[in-house]
Amino acid sequence: MEPNIQKIRDLLDCIPEIEKLLTPMRGNFMPDTKTIYKKAEFQKWRTELKHQLPNLKQDVIVAEAIQLINDGFQSGWTDEKDFLKLKANLSVIAENLEDYIKTTDQPKETEVWEHMRLKRGSLIKTAYDDYILGEQVGTGGNGRVFSATNKSGENVAIKFVQRNISTEKLKRFKNEINFCERHQHKNIVQILDRGYVYLDDTDYVFYVMPLYKSTLRERIVNGIPHEQVMDIFIGIIEGLRYAHSCGAIHRDVKPENIMFADGSDEPILCDFGIAHFSEEDLITAVETKQKDRMANFQYAAPEQRAKGVPASAQTDIYAVALILNEMFTKEIPQAAGYKKIGDVDANYKFLDDLFDKLYTQDPAQRLFPEEKILSEMKLLAEKHKRAEERAKLERVVTELIDPGDFEAKIVDKEYRDGNFVFIFDKELPVEWYQFIAYGSYSHSCIVGYEPRQLTRFGKNELAMPLRGDEGQEHLITILRNMKDWVNIANLEYSRNQRYKASEAQRREDAERRAQMEHSEKEDKFATMIANL
Repeated sequence: MEPNIQKIRDLLDCIPEIEKLLTPMRGNFMPDTKTIYKKAEFQKWRTELKHQLPNLKQDVIVAEAIQLINDGFQSGWTDEKDFLKLKANLSVIAENLEDYIKTTDQPKETEVWEHMRLKRGSLIKTAYDDYILGEQVGTGGNGRVFSATNKSGENVAIKFVQRNISTEKLKRFKNEINFCERHQHKNIVQILDRGYVYLDDTDYVFYVMPLYKSTLRERIVNGIPHEQVMDIFIGIIEGLRYAHSCGAIHRDVKPENIMFADGSDEPILCDFGIAHFSEEDLITAVETKQKDRMANFQYAAPEQRAKGVPASAQTDIYAVALILNEMFTKEIPQAAGYKKIGDVDANYKFLDDLFDKLYTQDPAQRLFPEEKILSEMKLLAEKHKRAEERAKLERVVTELIDPGDFEAKIVDKEYRDGNFVFIFDKELPVEWYQFIAYGSYSHSCIVGYEPRQLTRFGKNELAMPLRGDEGQEHLITILRNMKDWVNIANLEYSRNQRYKASEAQRREDAERRAQMEHSEKEDKFATMIANL
């Protein structure tokens, strides 16, 4: 169905008036809660939006708006939160309405190219290379992006802008090319080539860049493994650190403008089309006006929403803070009670502390420059790790492991190779044997048949050598003495094992206390040095 363009514009223009319908919920127990869902004017506006939005080009922004209209505003408790989210999405649609309308009915491929004055298979030449156009892979307020293949068969992307667009947009495009050509960084889009082409009665200027496989938006939707989030965040910060050091403020940092090459987790900052550049990079006399409405409304810092307040490097930091939280929660913080990182994964709860230092109303209060952000994140990660180690140590209760009584018993006896052999019911430890044979303890014995004469026969046997002329009474006495020695050895060995267990417990407790004290000292000095 064709969209009613004027109707859609009227609905979007009504947003401020509809917002005025939000009124405090009845009752005094929650005075800050505002409701709108029962208002007739709102319900009419909502119904008309339900009818018109499905006729627009469908992307994440439109889909989220439709979901909010269908599923939100059910009871009043979340009306204000739902409305703010809906307002943010509708504002983006309003700013880019022409793009949402142009591709509405998904015309045949040839009709798209004809309308855009570009065709699949078109040959694009520059001073250094030739390119064959492929599919359209992206679109935005400042241009369209196509896949392409160069003479070497390498896949690239080409961003086109019509020369007959506004002078200001054309100058911004020129500044974007100039900045990216002059400043190379692994986390900033690289411009490989550029040129001018005349196709289908239309002039285009363009630049060539690597063809990226995915956007951060796509990764967030699919779910980013939590162990990868910090590396992606660091890459974004590193890219901004370099851009800011060169005098550039991106001003449009959002997941759609962060790309990834195939098989890579290294984030690439793209689309510097509305960036504010230093005088060194302003090769044309253009300045992004403060009144301009940015496409990244949901990621806009408070100063971007205020008239006459200039953007700064901290403006980009605010957007990155929102992205950090979103990579874990898949939600964009907008008000108190937002879902925190620790709510999703307690192992990364420490990042909430970093977020709090970046997500502040006053730009001057945001943690900055980027070196401080990276240092703070490292410090918080190390402190979190040490805190977990201390908690683990505190939970450990070293219990005395009682080895119990050792009771070896003679269960058999025999004559073997000139020896009176005593067979026991269990294996005899070396320490036990050393005590019975060589220990200092009171005992009875026959001269020549003392404990030190005992030898080990296997793991559970002891033997007393015989001269060969012993009588039965003599052998009975040897056996009786042997049983007495065994009883004493059992008692002394058991006592010694308990002493060893107690000493082991004492050493483990002392070692654990030392580890905890060392960890606390590490935290103290790491914090002091970080604050120097």
